[in-house]
Amino acid sequence: MNFNFYLPTIVSLHWLSILLQPVIDCQQVPLKQCAKYIKRTSSWQAQFPNYFGHTKEEAIANLKLFDLIWPYAESEQSDCVSTLAHFLCNMYAPQCAKSNSRIPPCKELCLSARSKCRSSFKQVRKESGFTWPKDIACKNFPPSGTAPCYMTTTPTTSTGQEVAPVTNAAPSSGKMEKPFI
Repeated sequence: MNFNFYLPTIVSLHWLSILLQPVIDCQQVPLKQCAKYIKRTSSWQAQFPNYFGHTKEEAIANLKLFDLIWPYAESEQSDCVSTLAHFLCNMYAPQCAKSNSRIPPCKELCLSARSKCRSSFKQVRKESGFTWPKDIACKNFPPSGTAPCYMTTTPTTSTGQEVAPVTNAAPSSGKMEKPFI
């Protein structure tokens, strides 16, 4: 069989796939709530586009949707504020890993944030009509152990270098779920 015909096609496809990868852009992002609750500096290097393909400005706008919740979350006795910060901040403004992978949160982290902050969400909904955004419905995220996803914020390698938290397996179904509140 003559492979001379196939080789240029394979090489072209390889370079095309490289060119179509999103350009990783690490930017300083001023997120006071995230820094406060995750114990990072007030502005950190975040990777864009994020999991949703958002720019820095879009990510900040999405996080602002939760501004009313932070004061209530601080008063919860169930570790609400820390869990919510880990979920939202790392999803919308993920730590810069200089990799093309966009890792979502694990379904369990989403469920934990919603459960631990349930009374905060109810209070804010009562006052402002807030509802959990459909694009971050927990059923949209993979369960840990079934696909790459994160459960915490900044795990480290054996040398102490921070890395993106990941679990491995197949992708999730991507089905939407009913609004939380």
